[in-house]
Amino acid sequence: MVRSVQQFFSYYCYLKRPSEMPHNHKLMFFRKGCRPMWEDWKDGGCWIWMSNKKDQQTLLDRKWESLLFACIGEELESSDVVGVVLSKRDKFTLL
Repeated sequence: MVRSVQQFFSYYCYLKRPSEMPHNHKLMFFRKGCRPMWEDWKDGGCWIWMSNKKDQQTLLDRKWESLLFACIGEELESSDVVGVVLSKRDKFTLL
């Protein structure tokens, strides 16, 4: 659990970027009390951005970082966004 922006960055500096992560891994970041389960968000939804291997890996890294920082800094227009997920697969990566 992260209690401050400073604490978040103390962990973030040790995380691998999406382009450096091994395949078949997920990284999830959610607000306190929110679980990444469809059953908890029956009226909710998600936005998905899919990157294939042909896409530039630096673009993937920047998109993940921008999305994560926007969520941490509450910069997204909707307060209904409760988390972000990075899912690295063999042929593509999902944000």
